[in-house]
Amino acid sequence: METNGLTNELTNGVTNGVTNGLTNGVTDGLTNGVTNGLTNGVTNGLTNKETVVVIGLGMVGLSFIEKLLKYDTKKRYKVVSFCEESLGNY
Repeated sequence: METNGLTNELTNGVTNGVTNGLTNGVTDGLTNGVTNGLTNGVTNGLTNKETVVVIGLGMVGLSFIEKLLKYDTKKRYKVVSFCEESLGNY
């Protein structure tokens, strides 16, 4: 009987170890894969864009940005603006 108890403990220990190892490995792998994929996708998506610099955010500057973003269906541009106005579209 003592041998059966030891066999059962070993079997249970190995089974639990393998199950937990696989579960944790798959979970960690999926989590890391999704996190890295999102991070790299966002980073590459931002850095691979052409930068359009707009000086001034008056009526013309703001209208230009609105039209650029509206017609930029492929999301190819990143817009950076510089202005002295405290409010946009003064």
